Amino acid sequence: HKCTEERKQHVRQKYNLPENFMLNVGAVERRKNQILILKAMKANNIDIPLVIIGKETEYAKTLHDFIKANHLEKKVLMLHNVDFLDFPTIYQSASLFIYPSLSEGFGIPIIEALHSNVPVITSNETCLRESGGAGSRYVSLNDETDLANTIDEILGNQALQQQMIGKGKEHVKKFSDATIAKSLMDIYLSLS
Repeated sequence: HKCTEERKQHVRQKYNLPENFMLNVGAVERRKNQILILKAMKANNIDIPLVIIGKETEYAKTLHDFIKANHLEKKVLMLHNVDFLDFPTIYQSASLFIYPSLSEGFGIPIIEALHSNVPVITSNETCLRESGGAGSRYVSLNDETDLANTIDEILGNQALQQQMIGKGKEHVKKFSDATIAKSLMDIYLSLS
């Protein structure tokens, strides 16, 4: 269900989240390809901050090094140990969900983002199209310019955002609440 403005405010303060942000959820590991988002932010000098939530692996060092080298410290927030109950609020507070994963069985975080009325950009891997449906945007796995331009296009166009949200809402009806609840639990367990 929809979170109240007070609840959003409370969770923002708890994790020091910016007012508007792009979101990525999932273990911070190579196949999740979070580096592509950072490269896109640098490519188009994207101002809206990025929040990455996930358990850090060795790969996180690659991200931290890139952030430092490109002075993105003020634009990127990496969180782990996020309370499971806060996930829906964080999703619903995001302006855009970005999931440029290299390989995936099924993009559960995408379903959760669509369920939360957030536009989604993901990679053009076949399995992710099943999760993202017709309303999501699909970009090449290693083309930061493509991703950067898609981010700018969506964030700069309110009508497009609404259209993506509408199609996402329709698409997500195919997945039962039980599927979504189980999926969220799976995400949470993979992050802790």
